Amino acid sequence: MDFITNIQLYDTSVETPLLKANPSHFEKNGSKVYEKFDKTLEKAMKTLKDVNTRAEIEMEGYIAGKTVDPAEVMIAMEKASMATNLAIQVRNRVIEGYKEINSVQI
Repeated sequence: MDFITNIQLYDTSVETPLLKANPSHFEKNGSKVYEKFDKTLEKAMKTLKDVNTRAEIEMEGYIAGKTVDPAEVMIAMEKASMATNLAIQVRNRVIEGYKEINSVQI
C-alpha cells in the first residue's frame, strides 16, 4: 500500500564527454540510452509533489478522525520533509555549478 518506499528520486547514470569521445565504449556495453537532464528533473519534481501530497492526505485523514495510524502520518511527513530537503540541496548545487560555469574565462 505504501508506494513511497520504492521511489527513485534521481537517475544515477552519467554520460561524460569521455564516453562520448570513445565509441568503443558503446560497442562493449551495448547501446545505452541516457535520459536528458530536464526529463530527470521533471520526474524528480513530480515525485516530490507526490510525496508531499501523500503526506497531506495522511495528515488530513488523521485530523478528520479517520482510522489512520499516527505512525504512518509521521512517517509520511518525515519522508516529505526529507524529499524537500534533498530537492533544496540539489537546487543549491545546481546554482553553484551554474555560477561556477559562468565565472570561467573563455
